[in-house]
Amino acid sequence: EELETSKEELQSINEELQTVNAELNIRVDELSRANNDMANLLESTQIATVFLDRDLCIKSFTPTARDLFRLVESDVGRPLAHVRPRFPADRLQADMEQVLLRLGTIERQVEGTDNGRRYIMRVLPYRTVDNVIAGVVVTFVDVTQIARAEEKIGVLSHDLRNRVESLETLLDLVPVGIFIAEDGDGAEIRANRRAVELMGQRSTGDKLISVPAVLPLTLNGVKVDAEEQPLRKAIRTGKPIPGYEAQILHENGSGIDVMMSANPLFDENGKVRGAIATLVDISSHKEAERSQERLLHELQHRVKNILATVTALASRMVGTSSSIGDFFSSFQQRLQAMGRTHEVLSSYNWRDADLEQLLRAVLTPYS
Repeated sequence: EELETSKEELQSINEELQTVNAELNIRVDELSRANNDMANLLESTQIATVFLDRDLCIKSFTPTARDLFRLVESDVGRPLAHVRPRFPADRLQADMEQVLLRLGTIERQVEGTDNGRRYIMRVLPYRTVDNVIAGVVVTFVDVTQIARAEEKIGVLSHDLRNRVESLETLLDLVPVGIFIAEDGDGAEIRANRRAVELMGQRSTGDKLISVPAVLPLTLNGVKVDAEEQPLRKAIRTGKPIPGYEAQILHENGSGIDVMMSANPLFDENGKVRGAIATLVDISSHKEAERSQERLLHELQHRVKNILATVTALASRMVGTSSSIGDFFSSFQQRLQAMGRTHEVLSSYNWRDADLEQLLRAVLTPYS
């Protein structure tokens, strides 16, 4: 009976051992899968990682860590300081010791001596699931492409700044007023120095100056509505507004004639994002037109006077001439005298002429 009882107990223990063994096999499989997952994760991220214990000896490392250290499988258990690095690692030992002491994280940028690639090195404490510091983890993230992109962005930004500065200098030098509106609903626009001067304001040292979006434009003495001004109209309609003539009134009551042209600006989607306009002072041109009209009027008046004088001479000499030959000779002499009179008057710009010179020019043929 005792043997029977012992046998049953052994069978019971054996069954328990089989159960425990099955559970252990399951745990081993789970651990194996976890290790495989972790290995694939570290491999897929391409992040070089070295795990160290509290003595800063190597516990394990990822395959990409060989790009930063001359590691072999037999280096596990050796201090990391005994492994020759492939980057300047003068401060690595001190950083690892400091991380163990202060439990913080240190991050630096390093560059490989063999391949010239750039990495972000992070040194952080190795924590167990029980939140126990069991060593140090050193990771290296390859940021070569990011660094090169940042360098390229820096070069492009520098070039862009130079181009913008050159453009602003050009806008400041051109003898044409220029307005730039980057927002159709904005209360202010930017203007170059010449535009500010044409508006009758004092320009500052800035190359582009903020001015009110509504310009002091008038047309035939009537103030131009804000929405009908070329800059706003170009933004609203999305079409260029060429050759718009108006007047600008200054605060002191004076004014100038101007011609304004505006073109809309579009973004990459074809949507209006603003407008740019030019402002030209045409006061001298308008004054020249008025002077031309006065000259034409004066010319018409003088031609009428000359024709009236010639008509009067002809009428008078017809009655006093004895023959056609006598009329022709006298009429020709009178016309020549009138021509000489006009020459003298023209030499004095039709102003105060010398009377003696006029008389000599007219009477010399008869002396």
